[in-house]
Parts: sequence; C-alpha cells; structure tokens
Amino acid sequence: MTTEFASRLTMDSPEWYTPTMFADSARIVMGGIDLDPASHPEANARLKIPTIYTVEDDGLHQRWNGRVFVNPPGGLVGQFWLKVLAEYHAGHAQQIMWIGYSLEQLQTLQNCGGSFTPLDYPICVTAKRIAFVENIAKRNQRLAKLKMQGKTPNAKSSPTHSNYITYLGPNLKEFHKEFSQYGRVNGIR
Repeated sequence: MTTEFASRLTMDSPEWYTPTMFADSARIVMGGIDLDPASHPEANARLKIPTIYTVEDDGLHQRWNGRVFVNPPGGLVGQFWLKVLAEYHAGHAQQIMWIGYSLEQLQTLQNCGGSFTPLDYPICVTAKRIAFVENIAKRNQRLAKLKMQGKTPNAKSSPTHSNYITYLGPNLKEFHKEFSQYGRVNGIR
C-alpha cells in the first residue's frame, strides 16, 4: 500500500489525485459515483469508481453518463469545464462534482467560452488547501531531480493554492450539509 504524499503542487505533471475523503463526500451527495472522466489507475485504486477514462481513453471525446466526479487535468481545465456544461445540460450526466485546483482557475473559466462558470452553481470554497495526492512515479522523478541538484526535498511542504468544489445537480441540501465540513458553501437558496 502506498502512502499519500502531500507535497507542494507543481505544474510538472497534471497527475495529482483527489484525496479519498472528497470522493466519499461526493458519493454521499450524489448517491454514488458512476464515472471519473479524467482519471488514472493509481488514483482509482483508492477512489474505486466503477468507470474511469484515462488519458488514453480521452474523456473529452467520450459521453459522460450518470453521476460524474471530475478533477480536471492541468492544461485542459477549460476544455473539461465546457464538457461538464455540455454533458450536464444535455442530460447525459445527471449530477457532476467538480474539484477545482485553485481559485485562480475560476478566473480562467470566466473566459473559456462557456455560458456558465463554477460560480453559477453551488460552490464550496475550502477552508484549508486540499493536499492532492501526487502520482508515485512523478513524485519519484521529482525527488530524484531535486537530489541531483543537491537539494533536500521538504516532505512537510503544503499545497500552494486555495481550492473549491462545485456541484451540478438537484441534491442541494445534501451538498450544503456534506461539504460544509470542508469550508463555506454558497449558491444554495
């Protein structure tokens, strides 16, 4: 069993995985998770979502059905947000939980061409930064690179960005109740 290594988030790799507790909370709100369209087998070994699309499957070009959990990969956030809107408003995905890497991402998504942004849906701004889980192979490469440069990795470093979670679906009270444990929930009337 691997340990979850919460280190400083970098742009070296889009392979940073959502901590299990957020997927567990998404299951409570949505009654389960059917699909993760931007996953990796290493991430899913912990999250245990029945259907995943990996980079090889290209989740942007697949239909999303049911209850969807999305932690979009770096560099493709705008495209994944537009896919969220398309699949949700077409009725293919009945519920979607979106894990936002940074509050700065909200600025980017205002200009990606969509009719709506995550701010137009119920949103939780986390009180603490999410310690995303680093891909083991990428972590080992990063640590080896630091050692070759004569640097000592800081295992106690913390995530560098504040995060948010957006919910598209009918279970607004459940979202508020479950995600209030992580931070302030807005957009529920």
